[in-house]
Amino acid sequence: MERDRFGLVGGLVADRPILTLLVLAFGLAALATIGASGAAPGAAWAVGELEIAGLALTALPLFLAGAAPRTIGLRIIIGLAVAAGAAALYVYGPLVPGGGVAAPAAGAFILLTWLLLAAGPLFGAMARFAFIAAGAGLVGMAGGFGLMLQQGLGVGDSGPAVISAFTIAAIVGAGAVADFAALYAGGADRRRAAGLASGRAVAPSVYGAFAAALAFGGAAGLRSENAEWLMLSALAGLAVILCALPALAASAGALCLRQASEMMAVEENRRRQAFRRLWRPMRAIFPPNASLALIAIAAIAVVAAAFNMPGPMPAFHLVFAISGGAAAGLVFFSLRTGLFVFYLLIVSSVLGGWLWGTIKAPALSLLDQAAALTLAAALFGSLAATWRDARSPRLNPRETTEAAMTDALGEHVFGAILALAGFYAGKAAGVWPGGLAAGGYLALMAAIGFLLAPALMTALSHMAPRELA
Repeated sequence: MERDRFGLVGGLVADRPILTLLVLAFGLAALATIGASGAAPGAAWAVGELEIAGLALTALPLFLAGAAPRTIGLRIIIGLAVAAGAAALYVYGPLVPGGGVAAPAAGAFILLTWLLLAAGPLFGAMARFAFIAAGAGLVGMAGGFGLMLQQGLGVGDSGPAVISAFTIAAIVGAGAVADFAALYAGGADRRRAAGLASGRAVAPSVYGAFAAALAFGGAAGLRSENAEWLMLSALAGLAVILCALPALAASAGALCLRQASEMMAVEENRRRQAFRRLWRPMRAIFPPNASLALIAIAAIAVVAAAFNMPGPMPAFHLVFAISGGAAAGLVFFSLRTGLFVFYLLIVSSVLGGWLWGTIKAPALSLLDQAAALTLAAALFGSLAATWRDARSPRLNPRETTEAAMTDALGEHVFGAILALAGFYAGKAAGVWPGGLAAGGYLALMAAIGFLLAPALMTALSHMAPRELA
């Protein structure tokens, strides 16, 4: 049957999207209610604050950017109206009991909305429909938070884990939207495009769950005062699944039910053609030999940075890079994918840590580092999965990299923006004081990985035989 080719999740999303989403929403709402009601005083308030911050700083800007018309003048007018509304809320909000809005939160909302309004056309369907995944992920975040509180974890330990799970779900959901648009532009009908897109997103979701379990379990195990590290590891991974399932069901299911027009296919094809024209000069700059040299230089820089680190190099990062690479190889069934993720994790964590200490940035707690490593692994895993799917006997290494980056570049940048917004939402809600610092560290790692990914794709495609793919 065609459902078998979709897989379990793809079949449910393609054939029963509304029923699947209702069942998930009911179960997650029950988890959130039970966990918050039996937790310490103030825990329910923390869950509500986090949901409001996530809605205001992630889902709402995505919705405004997605609903904005394509005309540049109208998008500018909407951006100015958003700025005026946020400023008015900041000025007159304190006059209403409980209505005060912090200036940094209002500024973050305006900045993200402007960024999405300006760059939205470059991201295609992701910028238009990612708000669906973000909104559904908020339901999953409430359920994951309630589950952690029910198991006796405090808000301080639960906050970074559930926020990381929510951001991974938003990234995976946005990737499913991008896959839907690409499949629909390639001739698939709505049902088939939704089933295949959600089915492809299962592996990145599972890998995100593994990454969260490894990172938060390792961080909690290093804290001598926390003896429940195994519980935090299991719950962090489970929270990713709880957030990703409704995000996939809502985003792909909504697109399956929506009456899609041919304009989506036309816009997607135009975006891909424009990217290929811009990417052609990069093919000439980095042939396989030059890519190998760049990768070797980056490895030497890692060794030098490790010996010149302002502080001690955390062994936790090395262990996570090794285990994260091994998990990627197993989840994506590709040794090259595992090598790809391992290399980007070790290089970005070491060079990012050296830069972070050199600029005298705020110190990061173990949980802050775990959250940044988790999201970096999820972003690099998405890059690796796209590169794996782009391989073909008809393509040489540079053509394989071009085919992979056509999809992966926009998803990586868009996912990094969502991750930074989600991390700041945790700080704005008061649930995660180190969210902004962790977001800065993640931005360094994501930028380093982004710069090295094309050369690494070309080098590994040139070196590794297809039997390792």
